[in-house]
Amino acid sequence: MEQAASQISKFLTLAINKGDPADILFLCGPGNNGADAIAAARQLLNHPQITPMIHLPGGSPSPQSLLELQYSAYKNLGGKEVGDLEIPLQQQESPPVLVIDGLFGVGLGRPVEGKYAEALEAASLNEAPCVAVDCPSGLDCDSGEVLGCSLPAQWTISFIGAKLGFTRNQGPSLCGEVHIADIGVRRELAEGWLKQHRRVKQG
Repeated sequence: MEQAASQISKFLTLAINKGDPADILFLCGPGNNGADAIAAARQLLNHPQITPMIHLPGGSPSPQSLLELQYSAYKNLGGKEVGDLEIPLQQQESPPVLVIDGLFGVGLGRPVEGKYAEALEAASLNEAPCVAVDCPSGLDCDSGEVLGCSLPAQWTISFIGAKLGFTRNQGPSLCGEVHIADIGVRRELAEGWLKQHRRVKQG
């Protein structure tokens, strides 16, 4: 998780305009994808230019989860949290220059709805580009179809390897420019994980 977060935070430091203050909003889901996003936000807390802010549409994390562990570490270090997104992002005092979609990853098997869909809708009204963590939330990473709703990303930072859905159906229009991040997993293990994931999902 720290490796994944490090790859995200490094990418974000390269994506912003040097010298300009940069508020970055992290949309964090209930699982490991959200934990990756919070960990990346924590790693950026001491950056002289970046102000990370997290938003958890699902509310407080489940006790003793990886998400709760990352959330507690982030908050204990003084990290900012946005309680709701009722005010349009572009009308806020300091609108984000980037939105990080860390809601759902490759394990999603149901339509995105409720508060999570509302968060994606709020982000879609913002002019800031989106960076998807592992894959755009709502994208079926095998078929490339949309489950409920999704937020088009300008960049997708994906781990382990490229997913089939990135090049199928709506995948190309949602993923934007795909970057495969090295998180220290050997190629043969990565390929085995991808094949196993596809078998489980299709079965």
